[in-house]
Amino acid sequence: MKKTMLISILFCVVLTCNAFASSPPWTGTGTYTFDDTDPYFVEDSIWDTATVNISGGSFGSLGSHHSSTINMFDGHGDGIAARDNSTVNLYGGNVGAIDILDSPSVNLFVDSYLFNADSYLGWDQLTGTWMDDNGSFDILIREGQFPLINMVPEPASLLLLATGGIFLRK
Repeated sequence: MKKTMLISILFCVVLTCNAFASSPPWTGTGTYTFDDTDPYFVEDSIWDTATVNISGGSFGSLGSHHSSTINMFDGHGDGIAARDNSTVNLYGGNVGAIDILDSPSVNLFVDSYLFNADSYLGWDQLTGTWMDDNGSFDILIREGQFPLINMVPEPASLLLLATGGIFLRK
């Protein structure tokens, strides 16, 4: 009886550890979604032209390679490594650090931001608020690397710009 119970417990522990250590098959040309229903994974990469949409959940480190795309709307990640010609679009969520190498496109869709170039152990700090009230962010970016920051102007500024355009046409 004790032997059977010990084997059952060991089996459950192995299954649990395997579920957290498994890597999603993010490669090829498919589109994959990662959300709160997926288990936490420690480290993984996206290859080829695959696209991953993150709408929740949490991860340790996620790398984008070749021409892959990461779209992050919500969730938590310790770090994203953008490589090669990949694209990383951050609309919300919480990412601890971004590491940029080669010539990827890293886009942050924000309402406001503050860039602190006082390097701390080779990392600069970028803070601000996401567009569409998706909260705030505090991201470390490796010193000397610069993501493309897409700012969305407030609605009053857009209205003023549109009014000026109308009067210019007359």
